[in-house]
Amino acid sequence: MKILFFLDYVQDTELLLPIVKGGVGRGFEASVYFTDRLFRRFAATASDFQSLPIRFQVIPRWKIILGLGPGLRGFDALVTASESSLRPHAAAYALTRRANRLGIKTFTVQHGFEQVGLTYFDEKDPPGTVRFASQKIFVWGELSSLDPQIPSEVKGRCIPVGYPRELRLSEIPLGKVEGRPFTVTVFENLHWHRYSDEYRRRFMADLKETARRLPDTTFFVRPHPDQRWFTRHGREVFSGLKNLILADPHAPVWGRYGLSAFLRGSDAIITTPSTVALDAARAGVPVAVVAGDVDTSRYEPLFLIRETEDWFHFVHLAKKAPDNQPLFENSRQMVSRTVISGDAAQRILKVLRS
Repeated sequence: MKILFFLDYVQDTELLLPIVKGGVGRGFEASVYFTDRLFRRFAATASDFQSLPIRFQVIPRWKIILGLGPGLRGFDALVTASESSLRPHAAAYALTRRANRLGIKTFTVQHGFEQVGLTYFDEKDPPGTVRFASQKIFVWGELSSLDPQIPSEVKGRCIPVGYPRELRLSEIPLGKVEGRPFTVTVFENLHWHRYSDEYRRRFMADLKETARRLPDTTFFVRPHPDQRWFTRHGREVFSGLKNLILADPHAPVWGRYGLSAFLRGSDAIITTPSTVALDAARAGVPVAVVAGDVDTSRYEPLFLIRETEDWFHFVHLAKKAPDNQPLFENSRQMVSRTVISGDAAQRILKVLRS
């Protein structure tokens, strides 16, 4: 069976790699196509695929959007991980529509813990405005985890499989900074339109105050790999604080560290509402979500930060780990409530084979 895996974002690599690896030697002939944008920004991720017995190719993104490539003849199925009618997903959406016209089976994988059109809607993207071209949509949780307002025709295409991303223990973990035995990594996706200016202001101010009051703790700030809001707008936060460090994924010194490296090298994680919270909970690392004025009900019962003092309280609790069992129990409950357990990649391959 010939399958084309299409990747446009670095998050796509983390979701699709386990599926590609799982199909090796099992009757699947895989081709992996990167957009030139993805390859240019995150070339190192390509090596994970190029080391496998597959066909690898880099395609200009603009050609895909305009329907000028790549050739699809001969493929039995197309698998993407960020496909919808929203503008950021234009390449995968255009490619999927072409594949449908050629009679190729098309599949996409839920790409985030919160994905508009599947798990939530908002004023910018209300129900009925987000479309999916894929014939089948692999989702991480039960169908009950989807937004109640999801159109029935979309819900009918959803297949619950679990979360295919692997925690890659082979990655080099972060080392400890001398004189500061405790490490907290702070993840942000502050570019998202859901955040108010007040949320962003409070996030930066509370982070700086927490680092100032806890000089014995190292705080790494890891921006979103594509949008890098903190790199562009938050550099003043780091002024005068040696224990507050910007770990920009595009900087050579930090680019070699992936998510798993930060999870393994951190004693605690603080994050804006994002998939990182789920990843940290799965990894057994104490995690808190900065709730502010955002709806974070999907993240319960994780520790939620709403006030400045909550930052300090969470770090204090995390420093008591592993004795502080409630933090770990909350993580376990959050994962079991929102994600189907087991081997998601193999479940997906079973559907592809059918």
